[in-house]
Amino acid sequence: MEEGTAEYPARSLGGSAVVVEECAGVSISEAGACVVNEFKAEERDSDSPEIIFVAAVKRKNNIATARGGKVNVRRRRGGRGGHHSTAGIGVACVTSTDERVKKKRAKRRFWEHPSLAMRSESGIFQAMYEDLRQHPEKFFDFYGMSISTFDELLSSVKIAITKKDTVARMAITAEERLSVTLRYLIHGINFSFLGKDFMIGRSTISGIVRETCAAILKALQPKEMPEPTTEDWTRISEEFYHKTSFPNCLGAVDGRQVKIVSSQAVIVASKKFKNCNSVVVMGVADANYKFTAVEVGLFSGDEGGEFSIEKSSFGSSLLAKSLAIPLPCPPPNSERALPFVFIGREDFPPHENILQPYAGKDLKVKCSIFNNRLARAYSSIDCALAILCHKFKLLRVGLTVAPEFGMSIVKTICILHNFLGERDGLNMDDSFACSLEDYALFRSEVEVIAEDSKSRREEFADYFVSPAGEVSWQTHGVEKHEQP
Repeated sequence: MEEGTAEYPARSLGGSAVVVEECAGVSISEAGACVVNEFKAEERDSDSPEIIFVAAVKRKNNIATARGGKVNVRRRRGGRGGHHSTAGIGVACVTSTDERVKKKRAKRRFWEHPSLAMRSESGIFQAMYEDLRQHPEKFFDFYGMSISTFDELLSSVKIAITKKDTVARMAITAEERLSVTLRYLIHGINFSFLGKDFMIGRSTISGIVRETCAAILKALQPKEMPEPTTEDWTRISEEFYHKTSFPNCLGAVDGRQVKIVSSQAVIVASKKFKNCNSVVVMGVADANYKFTAVEVGLFSGDEGGEFSIEKSSFGSSLLAKSLAIPLPCPPPNSERALPFVFIGREDFPPHENILQPYAGKDLKVKCSIFNNRLARAYSSIDCALAILCHKFKLLRVGLTVAPEFGMSIVKTICILHNFLGERDGLNMDDSFACSLEDYALFRSEVEVIAEDSKSRREEFADYFVSPAGEVSWQTHGVEKHEQP
């Protein structure tokens, strides 16, 4: 038998040690010894440290000792002893110590590194937090939110992120933990630089961000992004009509990609995500540029590995007609009922609750007017994603964490977008362009009645050119003559 190889059916014994079941007549070729008790092995009196042997017997309370090519078995705690040959006794394969023993963790030189020892006096949080609270504008620049909003967010997650002090050290406060997380999300500062600013170890920074993001999601998602009811959809459609003059609109849908920057964290990620190169965020925005629904997935670049709206819970509910969408009703100044719809791009497939623009250049006036009205309503998701991207610079910098962690971060950012927009307002100067890459949300065939969907689009187009539905600005940029 060769070193590092198992020639018989084996099972794991912890680490790289294995047990070969019921392999009679196996001899051991090198000196060494191991004791097995309930299939847990430990080295004992090994004359050859590079090679060890593990022997296991059928009865748990027996002790097996391998010496000089034979296996001696004796009963534990005063039981009858005796010498047995290897026949009928499971004998482990010869395993190299390099493979069996887990890599030992390097011995720590310091309990706390000297460069971090002065955190309580020289850390950026200790030096600036109280002073920033005396200057609201500076506080807003540092944290990306007002003092009152920060305090409200802190009160929502404080219990979940507060740690107890110990005899060995003082715990990092909830205020500082939230400060670390917000600096990372809003300013995109990587863990290494955050560690130097706050004088906290990089691994500790990573743990703080992970725990705080989870706490924010748990505390705020039921309040800031609840599942809409029929009454909520009706209110959203009324706001859309008031702001965009588009009736029966429930929201605009689009997706973007957030790049995962190559790093060791991604390289060692689980096999399921080994080819992942971006996190995909799909959003449904209302007329106030808030997200009513968000789905976050992974794009791996492998065939069949893409995230698509059909695979999301929102898309599944939409296609299954379980979104509590109101029944069709007539738009203002009309008696003809129209369905409630979501606005999508032209690459979206036809669906009875999705409207997409007419494709092509040489369009009839009616079709061009419809596209103008649709584009104004669709701009809500473009603006929402642009504001999200400019507010949270991390999305532009890219993620340097494992994909699963990245998904949690992006979800947290979307929840904070709603939270901050409701309290501090949105900066519309950031809404002109989104620097994130587009993402095609539909990637497979959807079973729909195409003709029925087209007829619904025609119904909206007819309404927009009728006296009941027309508005003064809808002909801007539209040719004054019908195209053939």
